Amino acid sequence: SGFYSMNALDLVFWSGAWLLLARWAASPSPRLMVVLGLWLGLGLQNKIGLLVLGAALAVAVLLTPLRRQLLTPAPYLGAALALLIFAPHLIWQATHGWPTLEFMSNARQYKISAMSPPQFMGEVVLEQNPFNLLVWPLGLGWLLLARRARSFRVLGLTVVAGLVILMVQGAKPYYAAGLFPVLLAAG
Repeated sequence: SGFYSMNALDLVFWSGAWLLLARWAASPSPRLMVVLGLWLGLGLQNKIGLLVLGAALAVAVLLTPLRRQLLTPAPYLGAALALLIFAPHLIWQATHGWPTLEFMSNARQYKISAMSPPQFMGEVVLEQNPFNLLVWPLGLGWLLLARRARSFRVLGLTVVAGLVILMVQGAKPYYAAGLFPVLLAAG
């Protein structure tokens, strides 16, 4: 980030979440889910873009053996903690007529131009620096395909699901920035 804003802090929250998720994928621990819930709750107070990570992670967990963890209370405790921390923001939004939803609607209507998936990914490549194309596709391939990375497959699937969610939403390409720290690390 070139200047201080919520976007700069957003990358810190995404990166911390990826670290916690990698540790959890390597060794599922109820404690890590609670810490992740705390971290995501704080991150949601900064910017609601982390909801994309939560939705993408839910899809990815369902596609991997980690779905067995959904039979334990840990993921739900983590989600409840995140919601508890995020609740003041939601209450404020509700009592003030949901201004963020209005802002997002106006942005879609007047500010964000529609892009096809190839256009979106082209812009993402530019946002992430084209030279990083030497690294992050290798990271994604390793997370999804490498036998040694089997326990981390959930991370690669989370990235793919996150990109799909953002494309379907018609989001700005820079919203995908939080998906890339894990790919750069894996690459």
